Amino acid sequence: MTTTPYSVGLCYASVCTDDDDATMLASINLSHPTGVGEWQIADEPFASGDPNPCPCNHDAAKRHVLVVC
Repeated sequence: MTTTPYSVGLCYASVCTDDDDATMLASINLSHPTGVGEWQIADEPFASGDPNPCPCNHDAAKRHVLVVC
């Protein structure tokens, strides 16, 4: 299983993953600590309007998740 952040900003990050939510969050919090709190799954859709989470456009076994700190 893998979790790969593909865009990380100050407050939001986008992650491509085939992990469950708990494993994905543990991975992103370990690899990209925020310094102000833990990453959590965002309640809103992606800026593109895609739902959160949404299917990965490169691998049908993965999904993209928007997280916020």
